[in-house]
Amino acid sequence: MSRGAALVLAVVFAWSSLTKLVTQPDMTELGLPATTTNAVSFVEVVLAVALLLSSANGGLAALVVLAGFTTFLLRRVNRGQSCACFGASAAPVTWWTVGRNLVLLALAAVAAFA
Repeated sequence: MSRGAALVLAVVFAWSSLTKLVTQPDMTELGLPATTTNAVSFVEVVLAVALLLSSANGGLAALVVLAGFTTFLLRRVNRGQSCACFGASAAPVTWWTVGRNLVLLALAAVAAFA
């Protein structure tokens, strides 16, 4: 089960990274520097590789990063700001966005500890 969760997360992080690199969403709306897109894309690729190499270690790293991402999103819920999630520069942060991250957090916990 942990291997399956790790594979799902690896695909999600790889897809998210790729879409950010292709679309280059503007993250300055979130109060972040313009270079954040490339930095986040890099972190997502590293997480995808880590999850493929070791479910437990990659899952733990994903758990930490997703907890940070989710906390960041919680502070921006329903403010009309885009999260640039999966490169979608127009989609605002909503409770659905937070819920999706909670599901990803659960998958990371399964990958890390199951």
